[in-house]
Amino acid sequence: MADSHRFQFHDFKSGGALHVKVQAGAKKTEIAEILDDGTIKIRLTAPAVEGKANYALIEFLSKILKVKTSSIEIVGGSRSKDKLITVTNISVEQIELAIQNAVKFYGWTIGPIALPKIFNGAVWIDSTA
Repeated sequence: MADSHRFQFHDFKSGGALHVKVQAGAKKTEIAEILDDGTIKIRLTAPAVEGKANYALIEFLSKILKVKTSSIEIVGGSRSKDKLITVTNISVEQIELAIQNAVKFYGWTIGPIALPKIFNGAVWIDSTA
């Protein structure tokens, strides 16, 4: 991962939002990488048919973030690889920490994830910090 990559979140009073790029039909379910624009690339074993990948994504994020599936919603891109996900009842800091912990626990290699920086009300995770 290049030093210019950012881990991007948006902070709301009751939760946060993150950008996700999904690769359905993969060999295993995992966080694959952080893209140049801050999008989190996630591989899923579920196929991209009849909403199976979307359901698997919500289940996966629920497990990683330790929140109920009802707290996670795909608000944009439900029929696309590129999705906007909102998560309620969790802070941006908790989302970032949960992803860091999952990466360490599962041994995924996605490059460094740094602590958040506040920028005009949004929280940006900057890997150059």
